[in-house]
Amino acid sequence: MQRPRVAIIGAGIFGISCALELAETCQVIVYEQNSEIMRGGTYGSQRRHHYGYHYPRSPETVRQCQVAKQDFVDVWGAAIVYGFPAYYAIAKENSLTTAEQFFAFCEALKLPYEIGYPSEEFLDRSRVETCVKTEEPVYDYLRLRDLAKEKILSNPYIQIKLGNTVVGCKFSETGSAKIISAKAAGEVYRESFDFVINATYASHNVFCNWLGFIVSPLEFRLKELVIVELPRPELLGVTVMDGPFVTIIPVGDGGRYYTLGDAKRSIHDIKIDADSPPWSRADIVAGRVSRFPEMQENNPFFIPIIKDVKYIQSIFFILPVIPNSNATDERITSVTDHGRGCW
Repeated sequence: MQRPRVAIIGAGIFGISCALELAETCQVIVYEQNSEIMRGGTYGSQRRHHYGYHYPRSPETVRQCQVAKQDFVDVWGAAIVYGFPAYYAIAKENSLTTAEQFFAFCEALKLPYEIGYPSEEFLDRSRVETCVKTEEPVYDYLRLRDLAKEKILSNPYIQIKLGNTVVGCKFSETGSAKIISAKAAGEVYRESFDFVINATYASHNVFCNWLGFIVSPLEFRLKELVIVELPRPELLGVTVMDGPFVTIIPVGDGGRYYTLGDAKRSIHDIKIDADSPPWSRADIVAGRVSRFPEMQENNPFFIPIIKDVKYIQSIFFILPVIPNSNATDERITSVTDHGRGCW
């Protein structure tokens, strides 16, 4: 019996996960515009394996983290780094969540914690109201990518087309098939599928506009994720919430390289649009100047060791969120069945 043909747009963690699951019954083609898998949101994230502590104003986001946690472990567990403390501190000033509210939130959502502080070089206790110690791990990006490659290459029902940009999608004349138009090496070609899944972040509305589906405005944020090197190896995570947000999180189990996040300075631009992303791939990096010097000047206010870290690189990417969601900071994963074999 012939397997249904499924096109997946985007080879990030969502696209690859969909491909692995659907390959049990379908023939899957994954289109990725980059020359490598997992070079979008998966690469540009803080790389937490979220337990939920990060979202004290959005219980629904926490519940999604909790429901999905074991599923992620089952498939990608070999990429997770455990065994180090992850601290969450509440800033004394300008925080949108008080210590009392944070404790109530943890208890209501059954998030285990204990009062605990890292060393003074990782947190200035005079600047925070409280700090809790958790066991929230991270995923090692390189391990995750290599594990994904291993799973894909061993599966005869998945084909990854790197360097292939999907530039259009339409219904066939009968309406039963979906025709993907993709561009590779300057040439546009077309392929027919039974089902299509758009597993991209930034191009959500692009896909909907191609096929005449309902679109909603998205708030696009042009963000910078900074990679730094500590003056010596140490494995822990520190996050100061909830408003004057700053965080330093290990990228793996070596304890020397960290991601540095800063809510005030990491976002370079914000635009709301119901069409395509407001910045091209070239715009994202062209002439872009890192704000690391500002981060290093200001963030030792909370995390003193930041003054001594070494700048390694910046990752610029587009983060789409629901407009006007600052009150809750929600990050809901939505799966939409548009009908006619399109998700």
